[in-house]
Amino acid sequence: MELLYAQREDRLDLLFKAVCTAYADDDVEMARIEADVACAFKYDGDATEIPERTIVSYGLQVGLYAAYPYIRETIQDLASRLAISGLTVGLLKRGSDYPFELLRNTEDSND
Repeated sequence: MELLYAQREDRLDLLFKAVCTAYADDDVEMARIEADVACAFKYDGDATEIPERTIVSYGLQVGLYAAYPYIRETIQDLASRLAISGLTVGLLKRGSDYPFELLRNTEDSND
């Protein structure tokens, strides 16, 4: 999963990008399901002044738990529609390892 963020004057936008790959019995990739969920959090001050480490911490402690049920449902629903049986996305529990590969500010990229 990837967490991207953008700071606006009055809000913080978080984007969670998840990828799930399903493999056949012979370890051949048979489907790749991607789910993106965005969360916008209103901020009464100037959100552009929030330090990166605070944003990342907030994203992991609050944003992830707001977005994860939608990511989980999207992946499982698409797998079902593709007739991929038995694909279950596990529950996310506090204190467990975070499923992130990259954390970055979208305003620093050329995307």
